[in-house]
Amino acid sequence: MSFYVTNHKKWLVAILLMLQSTWVFSHAPGLSSLDVSIKPAQLDVKVTFALQDIEAFAPMDSDLDAEVTDAEREAAKPGVAKLLAEQLLITIDGKDSSPVEPGQVAYDDQNNAHVEFHYPVTPKQTFQLQSKFLSQLPDGHQQYLIIRDGNGKTITEKMLGKNDDQISLQLAGTGNGEQATADHFWLATFTDFFKLGVEHILTGYDHLLFLFALLAVTHSFWPALKIITFFTIAHS
Repeated sequence: MSFYVTNHKKWLVAILLMLQSTWVFSHAPGLSSLDVSIKPAQLDVKVTFALQDIEAFAPMDSDLDAEVTDAEREAAKPGVAKLLAEQLLITIDGKDSSPVEPGQVAYDDQNNAHVEFHYPVTPKQTFQLQSKFLSQLPDGHQQYLIIRDGNGKTITEKMLGKNDDQISLQLAGTGNGEQATADHFWLATFTDFFKLGVEHILTGYDHLLFLFALLAVTHSFWPALKIITFFTIAHS
């Protein structure tokens, strides 16, 4: 019995070492977000990207020493804001709109960049948005878009991608159709996230190895089924 357990531990260690070696290759950043708030007097947009997605287009390592310092990240903020402002096309009531000031950039402890833009007008009838930056990112990158009104109520949601990088809304005369539209977009968004979760597992070798490592020390059917089920649901 002790040999059996020890042998399994050896297999577990070996698999976890392989998991670490494949981590870099199986986890290309693949998800960003756009949060739009339509307020009575202005339009607020918050864009969030992983720094890995941005560094290739707005270089941060100014001294080329292969290490980005806090000072270099701070110095790169205007370039990051300019890049995303140029790649975000917003049309309000048929007219192109630009931010009233350069984007405000902030970084978090998860290596993400958050950029906020403020537009001086608010849509009355139509609103269009195109996230052109997606065309420059790897295939499979998706961007979760949510549009809210001034009270924080969700108007619509959509998962954008390289081949579908824009949305167009008719805001006038929605009336009784708002709830049906919200339900429709909720279902579409859930479906998009479910597909993304399944793809994330199937294309992530580290995830598969992690599951195999857990299953290697699981000796009955039901615990194994629970592991696989909850792991899949969490990712979806």
